[in-house]
Amino acid sequence: MLISLDSTTLVANTTERQIGSDGSPYEKRMDARGRVLSDKCIADGIPFEELPEGWAWARLSMLTANVHYGYTCKSSSNGHIKLLRITDIQNGHVDWNSVPYCAVDPKDYSTYLLKEGDILIARTGGTIGKSYFIRDKPPVSAFASYLIRAIPIKNEIVPYFKCYFESPAYWGQLIDASAGTGQPNVNAASIGRILIAIPPLAEQRRIVERVNELMPLVEEYGGLEDAREALDAALPGRLRKSVLQLAVRGGLVPQDPADEPAGALLDRIRGQRRQLVADGKAKAPKGGESIIFAGSDGRRYEKMLNAGMGNKFEFDKEIIMIPISDILIRSISGYVFMVPVFVLYFLWLKKLGRTQSFLHTAAVFVFGYYLFGLLTVTGIGFTSTMTFRPNISWTPFIGMITGPIDTILNIILFVPLGFFLPLLYKKYHHMKTVALTGFLFSLAVEIVQMFGWGSSDINDLMTNTAGACIGFLVYCLLSRILPANLKKQLQSSRVNAVAEVLLFAICTFAIMVTAQTWFVHDVLNVP
Repeated sequence: MLISLDSTTLVANTTERQIGSDGSPYEKRMDARGRVLSDKCIADGIPFEELPEGWAWARLSMLTANVHYGYTCKSSSNGHIKLLRITDIQNGHVDWNSVPYCAVDPKDYSTYLLKEGDILIARTGGTIGKSYFIRDKPPVSAFASYLIRAIPIKNEIVPYFKCYFESPAYWGQLIDASAGTGQPNVNAASIGRILIAIPPLAEQRRIVERVNELMPLVEEYGGLEDAREALDAALPGRLRKSVLQLAVRGGLVPQDPADEPAGALLDRIRGQRRQLVADGKAKAPKGGESIIFAGSDGRRYEKMLNAGMGNKFEFDKEIIMIPISDILIRSISGYVFMVPVFVLYFLWLKKLGRTQSFLHTAAVFVFGYYLFGLLTVTGIGFTSTMTFRPNISWTPFIGMITGPIDTILNIILFVPLGFFLPLLYKKYHHMKTVALTGFLFSLAVEIVQMFGWGSSDINDLMTNTAGACIGFLVYCLLSRILPANLKKQLQSSRVNAVAEVLLFAICTFAIMVTAQTWFVHDVLNVP
């Protein structure tokens, strides 16, 4: 369907005869001989009322030689004439190398051949209204039937058209033209009726130049704005948690050594509370007065003080300050770096002809994770900085009775070590070998804790070693009921057991104080 040029349309605010007596804009239609065909008010149809002096309203059909549909045919992978489709136009650009070919009837060739300056508009579907301006001479091409082509009479105004066809004034009219249909669709006649605000040609050039300067900045700002909106949606909750987390951990404001310690404040509060209890104005706390302090091993303890017994402590209990989630995060964060070590190690053994059984390999992976969990629970790697600050308790048995929970936990912590060693290696089928290994591993923990990760305690050496021995006894009991074939498959084969255990221990310590702390603090941003 072609739009006839027998009539033209012009609307302006610069000639008195096109402004009605009521001050509204009118559209006058004339035939080719200049005879007036109609004269009607279009105040309700123009995108905006006020135009600058020297500007005029014009319909697209008046500014173009033709507004018509594209060619209907099938595309093919070879040929001489390309067929430009809606899908070939992406973000205002066309990759002509990917555009397919078509066979055009010779009599239609001149009607559908694309030329420099042509305007193509999508007429249906989700891309309705999307426009593409052919700036340079294209390859020999026709355009598909779901596109509408407008052929400007003067190519000088095409750059301004490009600005206008991306403006709200254009899109508002296009949406109105496509309303009322189930599938969004506009026809050539509707496209031809689009009103365009036309500035003087010199001003058009200035507008285009200024838009080209501003649009990169607008797009950059748009990207920043999108990022800001996404951040705004997530920031309040995250920022609030971060601020409060810093506040309650002493990281929000600098500490002043001259400030009175919180312990002194708590002492005064306890004194005032005791006085209130003595005066009958307050009830004594159920279970006694709570005092939380740091033990010699660097952990936190709670002592319950009986208000009627002066300073005599009734009992102690450890306060576990490390959440299970933290233990999992930190141990797994270290273990992921150990997995490649295990893989490379077993591949190396395979290359040497010392392939280990699947059960032994799987059990080693489990044993490896236990080592990372053990170091995590002892506090190693909880800070990203290492400072040599030895805090050593040399007196044995102090705290074992008054702090039984800590003693029990220290024993339990090393029970799996005493169990895994004889399970995996025949070399460790002797109590003294397991006890020595447990002692040396515990000693290594105590030494590393001197670098800012806790305090060192001779009691830990004794309880950890005892735990390893208990683990060995557990293995001895279970080994009596385990099938001999299963025990054999769990054992290592033709490897130096001591060297292997030493390798795993060294790697575990090294990863926990380096890669693990980096990953947790810098990548996961866990405080």
